Parts: sequence; C-alpha cells; structure tokens
Amino acid sequence: MKVSFNWLKEYCKFDLSPEQAAGRLTMAGAEVEEITPVGDDYCFDIEVTSNRPDLLSHIGVARELAALTGIPLDLPSVEYESDPESVEDITEVTVEDPDLCPRYTARVIRGVKIGPAPAWMTARLEAIGLRPVNNVVDITNYVLMETGQPLHAFDMNRLEGPKIIVRRARSGEPITAIDGSRHELTNDMLVIADAKRPVAVAGVMGGIDSEVGDSTVDILLESALFDPPNNRRTSRKLKLESDSSYRFERGVDPDLADWASRRATALIQQLAGGEVAEGVIDVRVAPYEPKTVTMRIDRFNLLIGAEITEDESARILSALGFEIKEQSGGKLTVAVPSFRANDVYREVDLIEEVARVHGYDRIPETTTMPIALSKKSRQEIVEDLTRQVMVGMGYSEAVSFAITDPKRAEQLCLWSDAPGLAIANPMVRDYSVMRRSLLPGLLQIKQTNERQGVRQCSLFELSQVYLSKAGEKLPEERSCLALISDGELRDVKGAVEEILEQVGLLDSCTFGPTGVDFFDPNSRLQMELNGQIVGYLGRISKTVAADFDLAAPCCTAELDFNTLAAQASLDRKYAKLPTYPAVDRDLAIIVDEAVTWADVRDAISGMEIGLLTSIDFFDLYRGKPVPEGRKSVAFSLTFRSDERTLTGEEVNKSVESIVSLLKDRFSAELRTA
Repeated sequence: MKVSFNWLKEYCKFDLSPEQAAGRLTMAGAEVEEITPVGDDYCFDIEVTSNRPDLLSHIGVARELAALTGIPLDLPSVEYESDPESVEDITEVTVEDPDLCPRYTARVIRGVKIGPAPAWMTARLEAIGLRPVNNVVDITNYVLMETGQPLHAFDMNRLEGPKIIVRRARSGEPITAIDGSRHELTNDMLVIADAKRPVAVAGVMGGIDSEVGDSTVDILLESALFDPPNNRRTSRKLKLESDSSYRFERGVDPDLADWASRRATALIQQLAGGEVAEGVIDVRVAPYEPKTVTMRIDRFNLLIGAEITEDESARILSALGFEIKEQSGGKLTVAVPSFRANDVYREVDLIEEVARVHGYDRIPETTTMPIALSKKSRQEIVEDLTRQVMVGMGYSEAVSFAITDPKRAEQLCLWSDAPGLAIANPMVRDYSVMRRSLLPGLLQIKQTNERQGVRQCSLFELSQVYLSKAGEKLPEERSCLALISDGELRDVKGAVEEILEQVGLLDSCTFGPTGVDFFDPNSRLQMELNGQIVGYLGRISKTVAADFDLAAPCCTAELDFNTLAAQASLDRKYAKLPTYPAVDRDLAIIVDEAVTWADVRDAISGMEIGLLTSIDFFDLYRGKPVPEGRKSVAFSLTFRSDERTLTGEEVNKSVESIVSLLKDRFSAELRTA
C-alpha cells in the first residue's frame, strides 16, 4: 500500500517527520518498508497484512497515527446540495444475487463538466503512483485511496436503459474492460449490467462501453460490497487485477459504501459541477450489527507482562474507532467498528490492539509472565518415533500437496468409498480436490525424481488425508503414513514391521491377502490390528506405473496412523543382556500355496517351546524343483537358555518336533535342494 505523507496530515495534524511517522507505524505493526521522496511529499510503502484491510486507505493509516500520537482524527465533509428530483425517478437497481452483492448503492449526478482534476488532487495521486485521467475518474480513485472503498462512475447516456442489474454473467458473454482487454465471461462471475449487456465485471474493472470520457454529462455513481472469494476467483480467471479487486478480495468495510459515495458525490459537485438527484438507491441484505467484546485489564497485564490503566486502555481503543459501551471494575466492553469486523472478535484481539499502540518497546525485559513447557501428546510421540525409524532405515521424508487433481483423487482411496471433497475456490483448475490417499502424491514425487535422473529413491510421508462424510461439509481428517521403495515388497514390509516393533504392536498385527487393484495381484497385502484393517502394502501394478510414467513398478504401503498411534504401547521394558550364546537353525519347508507365513509362525509359536526365542522369515521361493501349486518358505529359528549353554542334541530335538508338527498340520516337506 502506497501512502502519501502529506495526504495523511489532511486527517491527522501530527507534528512528526516522515522518518518518525514511519517508525511509529512500523512499531505498531504497519511496517513501512520504504520512504521515497516525491517532490515536496514522501511516499510510504506499507506492508499490510491480510487481516488488516482497513489499512488499505489513507484514513485507515491516519487513524493509526491518531491513536499513536493522541491527536484526533479529522474526517472530511460529505455534504452536498441535492436537486428536488429523486434518484428513484431516474434509475433503478436490481440485485439478482445478494449472496455475491450484499450491498449496492447508486447516486446520480447530471450536468457535470469533464476536465482535468485540480493540481492538489493530481499531485496526491501521482505521489502514490496513480496516473490522472479526468476530474470524475480521479475523484473515484481519490476516494478509493482515501477510504478503502472502491467506486465506479458510469456514463449514464452510454447505458442501455435506465436500469442497473447486478447478476451472474451468462456463459460466453463478452465484455471489453477499460484497459482494452476482451474477455468471455462464465456464469460463476458477477457483473453489473444494463438492460442489454454487462457494463462492468463487479468489483474488478469497468467496461469500456460505459466509461466516463470527455463527452460525459450524466453520471451514475456506484459504491457497493461484493463477495471476496467470488471476486478473487473472477479476478484470477480473467487475469484482471485492479486496486478495487485488491481491496474487495481482502474484504472492505461493510458499512462504508454510502459514506464513501457521499464523499465522492460532494467532490464531484465541487470539482465538476452538476446537480445531484435527491436520495440514494441502497439495496442491502442487512445492516451491520457491531459485535461487543470485553477486555479485562488484569488479563492484559498477565498476558503482556506490562501494567496499563483502565483509562489508558479506553483512550487507545476509542482512538482506534472502538466505541466504549461500558467501563468499570477493571473491564472494558466495546463495540467493534465495521472496519475491524473481520479480525477483532475475542478478548485477546483487544489486548493486542492496546499492546501495540501502548508500545511493545514499553514491555519490561523481565516479567512475571508464566511460561510452561507443553507435554507432547501420544500422537506426537509416535510420530517422532516413526520418523526416527524411517530415516534410520534410509527413507527420506517428503511433503506433497494436500490438494490434488480429480483424476489422482479418484485413483486410490483405501479408507472410504465416498468421492473426493472438492474445494470451493481452487486457485488452479487441475488442483481442486482434497487428497484421499498419500500414495499418488509420493508417486508423483518419484516421477519428478526419475525425470531428474534420480532412479532410486525411498520416500515416506506422514500427513493427513481428507475423507468426505455424508451430510457434512467438513471432511474427516485422518493421519496416514505412506512409503515407497524401489526394493522388494519384503523390504517395505520389514520397514512397517520395524515401526510396529517400536510402538509395541508387532505381535498384534497380521498380514493377509487383499484385493486392492492398485497393486500387482501377486504382490499385495493388507495389515490387520486386532481384526481391523489398518494398512495396505504392495507393488504397484504395471498400469499404475505407466500412468505415473515410472521406469518400473515400485513397492508401497499406506497405514492408518491414527489407529496405530491410539493403540501404541509406549511403555518400554528392558531385559538384561544374554549370558549364554544363541543357537540358530535355518529351515526351508515346502507347503501348499494356501498356507501363509502367518500360519506357519503361529503354529510354531503355539508349541510354547521354552528355549525358542525368535522365529524370523527370510525367503520365499516358487519354481523348480518345487512342484506347481506349492512354495518354499524359509525361516530362521533362534534358541537360547538363560541358565546354560545349549547342546546340539537339545536344539535338534526341538527342531524335530517343529518339523513333525508342520508335516502333520500343513503336509509340509523339508526342502533339501
């Protein structure tokens, strides 16, 4: 926001140098990034945060200086003389979409004389980088920069019919903007139209067919309020930006339209002559109802760590435009002004207002403000542990976009059959749906890596997916863990099992077949925790790999991290180091395809052999000399005693009993070749 130093002094007669004024504003939160001399004036370039659209005007900035200096704010006159003929006898306004235009005002000034604006006005406009056009256009720009309220003046004699209609555009309807650019409109855009055609893109830019020029005599002056999200979408789609759209996108004062219109009308009558029709057409959904907020002085002192009086707090808030409704007992109750309606609604907001004007530099370096460390939640502890495990196993953490294109959103959802949630205001057409899985995002990252020559990469992401809920606008946000690797499926499964081991859930989880067609039919598993499906693992199918333009299918997994974190066992148990050596035996058995490793492991575990300390799978083989319909499962058995060194005879006896059980239960054969 560019601001003229001399122009500011029109509303607040402060006695500060440009450097002093800039310093005071900066310390109060309106950072002046640059001061540029312009003739006998200075231009302030102020960084305005998104929550302070009231600072997008000279009066808004002057109000800050009034509060900082204690000098009253002096607003200009908005008085003018009216002609007896009513504006409603000359024109009418119809608002067909009040949700997109909650307020529209119109005044009529007839018999104006177009010419150059006076030197004092053009000097102020030029100081902030605006090019003078003519007196009427310059006045609308002047009032815009003065108040923050955009206005538009139509040449009434170039309108088709006396009526203004605020409506949605018809698909394909054309308009040529005042900058000469031609556009085709869509039916989600709001326009200001006459009886036949659009004459302005609402809140963005006027049309060339009704602009004020040298031959203009009669003017219809618009001052309105438009829906910020719709205004933003329209501006982006048409690639049209203006000082008006910049303000409407951020939200203008909902109660300012008529005051700004009267101010502009008074200036037009003063500088361009003309007769003003009596009254105003004001189509409004509802008047502004100010919120009331209460601030406790002792709460201020506790949070800020500085002492302030009730009277000083009241002075500051009054100077900032807040109306004091009640002041007693160490409390202030205020009505929030319309120009702060969107960012002040809690006690802490009032505390911030008082603190920044009182002066952050006046807060003591040592305070009695209580500070306490927050304790990490179970979810955060498990997340930290998971990240440590994944990084330790050679995976790199990735961050993908939560908003994706509809095709990717529909490609995979392991947790819900409901369609992806579309966002109301997509900034990019291809990114318009909330993701339902992390895997497509990771695969796109792998695609990017491959295109840059990085063929091998192991990635993981721990983040949210968004699942639509029937009858509700907001989705379920579920935390998930996804990983991809160029290794084998057993490598991915091993990484998952290491996480489960670290959170104490390995013995509670089982793996079995799944029918998810995102994966290769021969390499896909689902993971269950106490009978509930909490994860899917698999090598992506060749079709999916081709769709992502990958060199070869990679292995992936996605887990329901909320459920894992909720059931994680974080109590660590320690055991003394073993005194006696372990004895390992490797076995390879041939079993039917239907027999799973979990079946084999559970059968051996159920024997409750006291000397057996672990059972670890390490190989699966199909092919000659193993008969078709059968497979070879290889695993390692570890035996150990806490009291003595085991003999080979003891271990062999246990192994024989295990082999005998597997033969009886699964018709297993020992593989010898």
